[in-house]
Amino acid sequence: MRTTICLTARVSGEPVVKQAKHYRGLPPEVTGGKDDRVEMPSPSVLIIQEKPDGIFLNRFVATGEHAGDTWHRSLEEAKEQAALEFAGHISEWKEVPPEIDDPIPFALRQ
Repeated sequence: MRTTICLTARVSGEPVVKQAKHYRGLPPEVTGGKDDRVEMPSPSVLIIQEKPDGIFLNRFVATGEHAGDTWHRSLEEAKEQAALEFAGHISEWKEVPPEIDDPIPFALRQ
């Protein structure tokens, strides 16, 4: 049974102006100026999880595919990041029950 923080929220629609973009791949600063990054898709759900090395705001598309993550020092900081990126497009945060080991399917069903 999980004893750490785990919250989920749904994303509805997309902000007109993206406040943050998430990419797969290395930035051009470390690849000699070549930019082979691919922008990650817009998420359907957000999951905030407490782990031993911090709080993570994870983003997932409707299929469960990972769509980016960010590290935060606190739960409030992670919520602020989500509010910045998805202003007006996220539902209320819901706690994932402690008996749920994998929050991704749970979040996608909500």
